[in-house]
Amino acid sequence: MNQNFLFEEFSWVFELTPIIERNLFASAHAYEYAINIVRHLGDNENQRLNLLKKRLGNVRNEMGVYWMNRCAQALKNVDQDISKVRQTIRKF
Repeated sequence: MNQNFLFEEFSWVFELTPIIERNLFASAHAYEYAINIVRHLGDNENQRLNLLKKRLGNVRNEMGVYWMNRCAQALKNVDQDISKVRQTIRKF
């Protein structure tokens, strides 16, 4: 197989962007892809499969933390906006 073809086909695995969400999804996809490959290798790969599953779990946990932080920030912004509206209404 041509090395350039492999590079292009799997460039999503090692291509980091400043977009955290995209990087987390790419990481999860890479671990899911690897887990699928290892499952088809045979019964002797249980240790490797367990390690990959653990790492996939870690990525999914990080995704949860990322989204919880985004939600918390959105709520904080809403609270600040509500406070500004209340202050404006009180002036009238």
